[in-house]
Amino acid sequence: MAKTVNSIETNYGALFNDNYGDINFNHVSTKESELRKILDVMLESTVYDIDELDTSDYDIYAKLEHNNVAGEWMEIIFDYPAYEDAINDALKENEDGIPQKPKFLMQIRNYYRRAKTDLKIPPNCQDSIKEHSTAILNKVKNYYMEFLLGRNELQQHYDETNVQLLVAYGFVECKVLEKPLKA
Repeated sequence: MAKTVNSIETNYGALFNDNYGDINFNHVSTKESELRKILDVMLESTVYDIDELDTSDYDIYAKLEHNNVAGEWMEIIFDYPAYEDAINDALKENEDGIPQKPKFLMQIRNYYRRAKTDLKIPPNCQDSIKEHSTAILNKVKNYYMEFLLGRNELQQHYDETNVQLLVAYGFVECKVLEKPLKA
């Protein structure tokens, strides 16, 4: 349907002051669908050992303090619960009936170990982990970003915030940084 704009007839779908143009809802993507697409690709190449996964309960605030997590990463971890259901849904069984959560957790744990090695953090040295917690979280994020950027089909869904939310998921699930010791 044609519209008249400043005495000029147009066939555009939207009009806002002097800005007008077609509206295309086919490219609208939600954070949840972007997270799902990223996870699908990440999980294609992951091998895991389900016996190593320990996600026992702990106090999230104690873990943040125990690892000296602050600033941007603390904010991301606090934002994470808004996306927890979407991430958990994406990590349910695949078409072959294989649970995806253990696979993802093992992959993120391996990135965490790699980050500690790259930063030359001695084994079981909580003081050093605490001192380098931001660098560790950034390295884990960067490993995922490198992996994802190598996958052309993900270019349109690539968003650093999505990757940070997945690292926050790994933190909450105790695969990135260390749980405080129980009293």
